[in-house]
Amino acid sequence: MNKINRAKTMGNPRFWLVLALLVILAIIHYPEQLLGWKSVSLFSFSGLTAFTIERMLLLIPIIYAAVIFKTRGGIATLVAAVIIMFPRNIFLSSNPAEAWVESIGIIIIGIVANIWVYIYRSSAIKLKNTKKMLAQLINGTPIPCFAINTTHKVIYWNHALEAMSGIKREEIINTDQQWRAFYPDKRPVLADLIVEGYSEEEISGHYPGISRKATFIEGAFEAVNFLPTVGTSGRWLRFTASPIRDDYGVLLGAIETLEDNTEQKKAEDALLSSEKRFRDLFESALDPIWVHDLAGNIILVNKAAAECTGRTVEETVQINVKSMLSQDSLKLAQEVGYKLLQHETIDTPYEQKIIRKDGGQAIFMVRTNLLLNDSKPVAFQNIARDVTETKQMMENLHYYLQQITRAQEDERKRISRELHDSTAQNLIALLHKLENVIGKVKLPPDEIKELWNLHEQTREILREVRGYSHDLRPAIIDDLGLVPALEWVTDATKNEYKIDTSLKVTGNHRRLSPEAELLLFRIVQEALRNVGKHAHATLAQVTVEFGERDVSLTITDNGSSFPIPDNQGNLTYGGKLGLVGMRERVKLLGGTLKITSAPSRGTAITVNAPV
Repeated sequence: MNKINRAKTMGNPRFWLVLALLVILAIIHYPEQLLGWKSVSLFSFSGLTAFTIERMLLLIPIIYAAVIFKTRGGIATLVAAVIIMFPRNIFLSSNPAEAWVESIGIIIIGIVANIWVYIYRSSAIKLKNTKKMLAQLINGTPIPCFAINTTHKVIYWNHALEAMSGIKREEIINTDQQWRAFYPDKRPVLADLIVEGYSEEEISGHYPGISRKATFIEGAFEAVNFLPTVGTSGRWLRFTASPIRDDYGVLLGAIETLEDNTEQKKAEDALLSSEKRFRDLFESALDPIWVHDLAGNIILVNKAAAECTGRTVEETVQINVKSMLSQDSLKLAQEVGYKLLQHETIDTPYEQKIIRKDGGQAIFMVRTNLLLNDSKPVAFQNIARDVTETKQMMENLHYYLQQITRAQEDERKRISRELHDSTAQNLIALLHKLENVIGKVKLPPDEIKELWNLHEQTREILREVRGYSHDLRPAIIDDLGLVPALEWVTDATKNEYKIDTSLKVTGNHRRLSPEAELLLFRIVQEALRNVGKHAHATLAQVTVEFGERDVSLTITDNGSSFPIPDNQGNLTYGGKLGLVGMRERVKLLGGTLKITSAPSRGTAITVNAPV
């Protein structure tokens, strides 16, 4: 490698130039010894010490060699200069002290010159590499960008900008035509304004309403604008220009990057359009909708919700939901909010009582959802339906049904007493009269037999009348209560339908209100009648469980099953009128009814009612 470098150096004409300079300077130093000329300084007329200028001339090849051949060449040339100077200082100088001082000075200057050249070359190489790396970085980035110097000449124009603008870098480098990529006529681009040092107000004058200071880069500005000349049909571009400064803060130029925001802008426009449609739908929705933050402050409300509370939209968004809810409703809302924050789902709407501005009350069925932002809960959205009128209608219907049921039971009780006290007594009297006639009047045997047949028919009618009287209103339920009445009806079912029917009672057996006992009895009576008539069962069981605040009834059988509609409201259309009667009685009790039926498992009817 050294041989190659040596050969390369010796093949360089500049090497021979340095060598020639050294030879010439050596001859100047030693003219008498080398050429036989008189040893006189050629520059003695300058008034300097003999051979001072000659020594200073040695700096020319030293510095030249350092520049051309780097530090090694400069040091080698300095050594050669020392070899040239030292023999004169030692053997020929008339003033050796001054000669040595001058020589040492030349050596120091030569060393300093080499160091300076080394630093300069290193800085130049570093600058060159930096420029090269910057050029590679700018050209390699997929983001369109360009850079200009302080004279507004383009110094960089990357491939991405070539592709976007259709202008080759060869056309634009070292020109001030960067505007061609964006505008049909010449005008300053954002980078030009940065180079000119324009203030924020002045930049806003060129880009009114669309420019602002960049967030993270000092002295940089950005703007978003639609440029109709870019592309085939124009593009939305976000352009950011920032100053380029050296280590001392001196402005060297500006760089401008461009980001195609067309698709984002289209998405934003679509989002705005969607938001407008949502806003219109939100505002025009007939159902009340409101949004409140985690603290309960209402931040968004539609007109329907405001009207239901007797307030304007502006008044509603200034209040907290706590002021709109009763204590029970507030507690329920807090429970729902806690469940949603624990990632539980609330599938069914829940009832809330809303306090109106005038102190009145509105009843809402509410569905609440948790709103998230970056996976963090920020608010609750409530979609409600005002069921105040519906609730009142249902309460009125419940009241009317209750009154009808009471009237029905009263009428049954009246008819039952009429049958027991009048019809049955008349039939008994008729039996006694028939018996007297048969015993006292002498009639032919055929007629007597006919009278006895009439007597038996009358007795059968009496038995049926007594049965009807018990079915209409068994006196046992009024006299002894629910459990004895259920014992009677289970025994009656066993006797009438030949079904093994049993009664099981658990809990603290106690008397209930007359209305509750009658309604529960009617439910069991209807259920056992259906078992006897339709189930073809051999076993049936009635279970009564007395709780502290409720009573549960379960009637099961092992008979044939029947399809249960998903909505109990469809029982009427299926002809299940007995089940409809049970459902209405359960409603009167304020309880729940559950019916299950499956092949080979029979049917189970479960009633739970507060008492």
